[in-house]
Amino acid sequence: MGFWHNYDIEKQHINLSQYAMSIIEDDQLTFGVKNFSTFINRVFGNFYPHADASVILRTECERKRLKQGVFGEIDTSEDIKNTFIKSCVSDMEKEIRHQIELYPKGIGRKIRINNENYRYLKRESKEDIFYGEHKVGCYIKAVVEEYARKPYIDREKIYFGDFIDIIDAAIKGNHQITLKSGTMQYSVSVFSVMSDKQNNYNYLVGKSSVLNFNGSTEPIDCSFRLSRIKDIRISKTQESVFVSDEVSKEFAKTLDSRSAQFMGGNDSESVTIRLTFNGMKMYDKMQHLRPDYTEMYIEKKDFNGRAIYNYILKFDCTAQQIDFYFFKFGKDAEIISPSRLAADFKHRYLEAYRIYE
Repeated sequence: MGFWHNYDIEKQHINLSQYAMSIIEDDQLTFGVKNFSTFINRVFGNFYPHADASVILRTECERKRLKQGVFGEIDTSEDIKNTFIKSCVSDMEKEIRHQIELYPKGIGRKIRINNENYRYLKRESKEDIFYGEHKVGCYIKAVVEEYARKPYIDREKIYFGDFIDIIDAAIKGNHQITLKSGTMQYSVSVFSVMSDKQNNYNYLVGKSSVLNFNGSTEPIDCSFRLSRIKDIRISKTQESVFVSDEVSKEFAKTLDSRSAQFMGGNDSESVTIRLTFNGMKMYDKMQHLRPDYTEMYIEKKDFNGRAIYNYILKFDCTAQQIDFYFFKFGKDAEIISPSRLAADFKHRYLEAYRIYE
């Protein structure tokens, strides 16, 4: 069991496709990981238990699933069951093998396997049965190539899978967590890990307090981009505020109205915006970070004997979301209220205008 024939298993040469290498370089930059070996080790360690490229592990799980699930209640002979299961598993293995064979060669890199992955590959893994006892590099390549072909939001979950495991354990145990993001440290009651409405990024949402020398601040609604979290651990001495059903229901209501990325402390407020005909077309077309309006009506104005139609939209969301979405509309979006937000837009537009005077 394991690639024990590879005496120098901790030092490996892997050859990744140009596509996979490009994705990895982008993710290294996004996740703030400079060392190539560190990145590959974390991807492999977090992903191999779930990857199709772990062929033996994957087919064993499928065999068990079929035996317990599909045939659990069917009254038929063991020979028929086993024949069918063997056929299904064989087809799965052929399909995975075909996919692995399609991964092209491209760029060769050397990596050093960390201790945790070393123990798995050397002593626990059965994947040498599929890849060959001296082909540990081929196994690592297949796992990484599969990772690279996932959508970004799934790759983020894979890379930060160990963080998600800690978060899930905290939620299950009704504990708070302590996390570091940027230069700040927070105590957080976690509600969930979820994506934004456009499935672009993953967020930890909940209620957080800033930790400092004087203790901690009052907890407020929060969201942290998963990829911006530097460190995380369970604080078993602190109970989550979400043990209260009332707090959970109120938070869920707020989350539904704001979306994950806009849970960062600011309260929702009533915002009214006037859109031109072109502005309404932009609103219909541009879905990224778009807030949902609570009310809309058409305003008719007379301009030199010609009817002009505008759209009045009302929102209940944070000013931050309005800013992110509508500032780029320029003359096609006018903030009617609140006046503070309108003044802020005006000031920044004038600042930009003065550059060209």
